[in-house]
Amino acid sequence: MSPSFARLEPLLNLIMTNRIIQEVRDARAALAAEHGYDHRKIFAWAKAEHAARQQGSSKNQDPNKARMATARKPSDKVGRQAAAPSL
Repeated sequence: MSPSFARLEPLLNLIMTNRIIQEVRDARAALAAEHGYDHRKIFAWAKAEHAARQQGSSKNQDPNKARMATARKPSDKVGRQAAAPSL
């Protein structure tokens, strides 16, 4: 092992044994095994999950956000400056 790599070894061990990274790897492995390691099935599942979550989030949308978005229209003159007079 080279001396420069020896100084990095503790850092590499810390990075490679991170609990969050290991959780992600385990979840990815379980998902792949669940779908028979077929990437087409995994992508189809992910797409269906995403669509289901999008449907669920639109039903539970915060009514205040919708109200704020429609409260002021671009045609409102409040806060607009008058056009400069022509010379």
